[in-house]
Amino acid sequence: MRKFLMIPVAVALGAVSLCATACSGIALVDGKTYADSIPVSLPPLAGLADGDYRGSYTIAVPAGSVAMAREFKVVVTLDSDTGTTRISGIVVETPEDFPDATLIPTMIARVIDAQSLEVDSVSGATFSSKSFLKAVEYALAP
Repeated sequence: MRKFLMIPVAVALGAVSLCATACSGIALVDGKTYADSIPVSLPPLAGLADGDYRGSYTIAVPAGSVAMAREFKVVVTLDSDTGTTRISGIVVETPEDFPDATLIPTMIARVIDAQSLEVDSVSGATFSSKSFLKAVEYALAP
């Protein structure tokens, strides 16, 4: 009788494990996570005029994955008062139902401090972080 019970339990545990992996947003693509497979790079700022640049990006998430926000719309402000063109501000059009009030200020601070898009994602918000970074990239792309 115990042998018959062990098979359904093993199958159930395997199914739970598979679902947990799929639902966590981890999808392997050539040994990398899905989010890591989306390249992000800051276009050259030299030659861009001071002012505001608008961009948006909508990330396509793997089946079974969840993102706090799939689309970000941003306004990136460039300033060259120091002689070098720098990102001096980023404003994000936040969805009304955005569940994490810390993601956006954290990502903005990371990008401005680093003057780069090669910054860490916010833990637990990988897809939303990547979408934000791509929106900034698209705002500044020629």
